[in-house]
Amino acid sequence: LHWDHRLLPHWNEHLRDQHPHSISYSPPESIGSPFFPARGLYSSSDPALLEGHMRELRDAGLGVAVASWTGRAENPKAVDGEGVSTAANVALLASVLDRAEPPLGVRLSIHIEPYEGRTPLSVADDVRHLQA
Repeated sequence: LHWDHRLLPHWNEHLRDQHPHSISYSPPESIGSPFFPARGLYSSSDPALLEGHMRELRDAGLGVAVASWTGRAENPKAVDGEGVSTAANVALLASVLDRAEPPLGVRLSIHIEPYEGRTPLSVADDVRHLQA
């Protein structure tokens, strides 16, 4: 899934000044990439587009898609560094994979991002929530 955020600083402090950072992009004029999507600009909350991407993964011989999950939507602190929650898009992707006919044969793996208040117990609860 794609999100729109500012260009983050290089992680190596000694190299940081050699790379542009803290630049915000405003599609469609600038997309923050040297490559333009073959399908054109798109929304990762479009079910038809997500299904198309999953078909492309399958056709390329890949069996797993990995999505970042920032935590439950009802938790206002479960957001990325730009204040964005990925909960709705991850739920939509899971729904697309579950409902595809014929089945796509692509499984979903969730990367649970760090969030404020995350503990081993909360992660266990998150896993149960995601499996439901």
